[in-house]
Amino acid sequence: MGQLVRSLRAGSRARILFKHVAKATVAFNPFDPRAVAAREFLTRVQTPPVRKENPKLAVVAEVLATPAPPTIDLEYVDGTRQHIVAVGLTVDDLLTSVRAATRWAGGGDGGGAPNPFTTLRRERLAAIASEVTPGGDAAARP
Repeated sequence: MGQLVRSLRAGSRARILFKHVAKATVAFNPFDPRAVAAREFLTRVQTPPVRKENPKLAVVAEVLATPAPPTIDLEYVDGTRQHIVAVGLTVDDLLTSVRAATRWAGGGDGGGAPNPFTTLRRERLAAIASEVTPGGDAAARP
């Protein structure tokens, strides 16, 4: 398959991928070699197909003058936030992370599937909280 066909298909997938993203903030040092994936992510967020699909998407590029690691902060339309430190990741890793988060976006309004792990996590945390009594560990020790 040719490079043009692959890039057109990737653009089509990216357009759908960013549909649930309300704001994307990409912070990076342009002279840092670790920022390659963050810069490519920023480029993909600003493509015309993505802009056409989600015109309300706010994209902020923060150019850092410090040797801080590149970060990507995403805010979804349902209010959830995702913080990604892009050190050692490829742009495909970043897109997979966004895809995993948008898979569960908008679970109650038909925009996506409900996350089955949310209920399991809530039940497990409740079970742990019921087992642990406040100050129980400190009182049990001699």
